[in-house]
Amino acid sequence: MSHAARTALGSLAGAFIAAVIAPLIRPLFSVPGGGVGFVTVAGYPKGWDYAVVALLIGGAFLGGVIASWKSGEAPAVTPPPHASGTVVWITAAIVFVLMLFLHDHPYAPMDPFHEGEHLTPGFLLRSGAHPYRDVFFLHGFAVDGGLDALTLGDPPSPRRSRRCSMRRRSRFSFRSRPR
Repeated sequence: MSHAARTALGSLAGAFIAAVIAPLIRPLFSVPGGGVGFVTVAGYPKGWDYAVVALLIGGAFLGGVIASWKSGEAPAVTPPPHASGTVVWITAAIVFVLMLFLHDHPYAPMDPFHEGEHLTPGFLLRSGAHPYRDVFFLHGFAVDGGLDALTLGDPPSPRRSRRCSMRRRSRFSFRSRPR
């Protein structure tokens, strides 16, 4: 069996073991209190999600490390070929267009949970709340509230906020291209 196949099977086994352990640790997490959303009403322990993700990542990593360590052979490493500048720019343009039309266009159906966690801090800031005293920004100030407070307008409109987020993400896709 090749080194890569052994590592992949070890990662798969580690993730499987983590998936078996995950339901057993759910009672260790409590339901968030004081909320009015689906998570609180349904009695779902939200912190358990993060524990499951950490278990899966850690299990896959440890399984891959153990399996590759047991194989005893080192794989031959060859550097990847570099793409030409033209290919990179064409790929970046395709990603930009796809992001505009498939991911974040302003008239897409809204997900009330995720839109709420982005728009509520902006609404509270416009109502006089103080950052990090009255409002906690789960994803950071610019994503949750900062840009929204500037773009919500009067009366507040989530479409303005989504347009701003779409422009920010599309600009980031061009800036994050490899050099």
